[in-house]
Amino acid sequence: MASHWPVPDDFDATQRLIAGLFSVPPGTATVTALRRSQVKLMDDAKTSHPYYWAAFAVVGDGRSALLQADTARVAERR
Repeated sequence: MASHWPVPDDFDATQRLIAGLFSVPPGTATVTALRRSQVKLMDDAKTSHPYYWAAFAVVGDGRSALLQADTARVAERR
């Protein structure tokens, strides 16, 4: 994750964005987690301006999951 510009934490925007990354189900792609978190900020009138959410970008393979699914549990369900 990288930021293209310094983003002050007005309205806890950065904290909410990062917390949103870790609130997705395990196995969710990092880019999907970021997008969902950004959309939540967009939906809030206080943080809807791109200044609060557009600075952040995934560096590397965004298809990989931020939180890995527990492969043992996945195998048990099959």
